[in-house]
Amino acid sequence: MDRLQRAAILTELMDQLRSRGSWCGEAHVQKAVYFLEEVLGVPAGFAYILYKNGPYSFDLTSGPTALRIDFLMEFDHRSPGYGPTLVPTDTSKQLRARYPKTLARHSRQIEFIAS
Repeated sequence: MDRLQRAAILTELMDQLRSRGSWCGEAHVQKAVYFLEEVLGVPAGFAYILYKNGPYSFDLTSGPTALRIDFLMEFDHRSPGYGPTLVPTDTSKQLRARYPKTLARHSRQIEFIAS
């Protein structure tokens, strides 16, 4: 899976998490992607280790930074006392429209993890 396909899956997952009421902070995304890969077999290509609060991917930590650089995601800092919420941008919707086969192939897994 290439970088843009991975970005399409990540931003779709974030949108689905948010639509179901998730805070969608970095820890939520870390755990959701872990289950998406390890339990449901979506080959996003992130390496995980067992860390302080469960599975953690240092590769995925750089994911939001790359998504922000590409204008595919932004941070929402509105709630004091909590970390930022990860919010996909309108540009990410345009990217996802370019990868309908990738998203269709994994849509059931993404929906399952988000719910």
